[in-house]
Amino acid sequence: LNEPVESQQQHHRGSIFGGEHRPTPRRAGPTMARGRIHSSALSDDQIIVEKIFKLLRDGVLPERVTIALLEVVKQLIEEEEDESDATKMAAMQQWFLSMGSVPVVPCLVSAGPPVIAPVVIKFGIALLKGGNREVQDALLRFLCSTELSFFENIRDRIQGATAQFKQWKEEREFMNLYFQESQYLLTEEQKNRHRQVLDKAFDVGDIEQLFRLLQLFCEGHHQTFQNYVRYQQGNWRTFNVVTEMVLFLRELVHIDMDSKLMDIAIQAFATLTEFCQGPCVENQKALVCSNICGDISWVFSHDYPNCESSEQVDSLRNTATATLLSLMEACQNRALPELMVKELSGDALGNSLERMVSRYNESAEALSDMERETLAGEVFNLFILVYMLEFWTRNEHLQGLLRDIPGIGTFHSMLGIIEISREGETERVYFCRPSVCSMLTHEKKQGLLETVNRTSTAAKVSDFYVKAQELITEMEFAQDARVAMDEWFPTFREKNSGLGRLRELIVSHATGRGISVADTVVIWMSLAINVVMVLNERYALPALHLLLIVLALVQLTVSAVLCCLVAAIDLPLVLNTHCNVPLPRPGTFW
Repeated sequence: LNEPVESQQQHHRGSIFGGEHRPTPRRAGPTMARGRIHSSALSDDQIIVEKIFKLLRDGVLPERVTIALLEVVKQLIEEEEDESDATKMAAMQQWFLSMGSVPVVPCLVSAGPPVIAPVVIKFGIALLKGGNREVQDALLRFLCSTELSFFENIRDRIQGATAQFKQWKEEREFMNLYFQESQYLLTEEQKNRHRQVLDKAFDVGDIEQLFRLLQLFCEGHHQTFQNYVRYQQGNWRTFNVVTEMVLFLRELVHIDMDSKLMDIAIQAFATLTEFCQGPCVENQKALVCSNICGDISWVFSHDYPNCESSEQVDSLRNTATATLLSLMEACQNRALPELMVKELSGDALGNSLERMVSRYNESAEALSDMERETLAGEVFNLFILVYMLEFWTRNEHLQGLLRDIPGIGTFHSMLGIIEISREGETERVYFCRPSVCSMLTHEKKQGLLETVNRTSTAAKVSDFYVKAQELITEMEFAQDARVAMDEWFPTFREKNSGLGRLRELIVSHATGRGISVADTVVIWMSLAINVVMVLNERYALPALHLLLIVLALVQLTVSAVLCCLVAAIDLPLVLNTHCNVPLPRPGTFW
């Protein structure tokens, strides 16, 4: 850092580590074989990086150097993160994988100094972010081939945090009891100072980041890793991380959590969900047998007044709902749902569902499209959970919830059900119908099914996929046209009025959905009646004169506007069909 700028520039012209760069040829991308690169194909810098990771893995570097190097590598990976192009970060992750970076995480977590553990965990998160399957497989192979105490260390960290929660809870209860007995001796300011001292002494460290790392081990439904976190087959000693996390959550959710603890609980539920999705049947059984449903029932029934954000409490309940849904995934018999219903509080579940449905019905109109879709998705997850539990158990209380809650019919209309075959078993899959499906007509659906190429199974699936995507694009465009017309012509929003029916005519005709002759007559009659009523009220003209004026307006003005609107919607579809011009993006119709 103290070198002159000219000296630094000279170093940058050479190797990235300084000095003269020997003329070893560089390649655009390294060729990997089983996650490694042969040393003869490496440049000088790559050889140095590989040696650095070996030193990190062996734990021979000073703590400050280890922390600095891991921070640099983490930043290099995160700089490549791009929501629109996930391949950039994946390529960087695989390059560091080829340099031997994966063993660094379990080695340093197991045997490294405690001070570097948080940095190592964050480096592991960057290396696995996005559920990189090659990195996951390499890490699993390394763990299976060694006798490292990695999962023992993980177990000890979770148990340590659980013990801290218990101790903090006991001390908090003792403090509150002491405050009650000495209420006249201490002021409220002194009490708050005592509470702050106790809360500052309570620190669970990097437990939230640790749970995130465990989630990334299994992200993408990595079933082998899902089972491995529960049972390390082939090791002399095995540690059930799944059960330890449930015990941790039990202590956590039963206290009055603040915002910081709420984030830890949300991450813990997200990790347990990832352990089960796919599904992983053994992890599902482990969670239900550990009474996770009873803990979630407490989450639904408790308000957590210490948490300043009500949105955070809602997020906790939504994440807990996702965990329950993961337990029901690929359910084939009644045993598991019946056990879940026994452990869950029906009143807490019903009150939460009724509150969320009421909130959606009252605030949906005031929200933006994105906010409304998000809220609908949150309510729908809980609705599907109750629906699935009722389907398997025929519980009368759940039947009453699905029948009697005001406004619940909205979510019945959103529900879609299909049956799929998985390993010889038929499985029901529940989903929320996208709002764009309102633009699908019976004629369009039949037209798609009748034109699919059925010469072979592969051709049938491939052709259906292509034509379905084309139909979805047309439906999205038609929906965007309807939204645009609502914004520019607010009076068109009343579906039962003449102008509302006119809007339906315009969108239907332009997008090829078709409309009956009777509908057309009703549209024009209602439009004429509306105009006659307005003119008669304002000018008190004779009915015959009014009728002639209306006919003239319809002929000269309304027809012109109709043609222009139809052309505005129809032209992009024609260009897309015949000239391969892409349709406008949603929100850019006008």
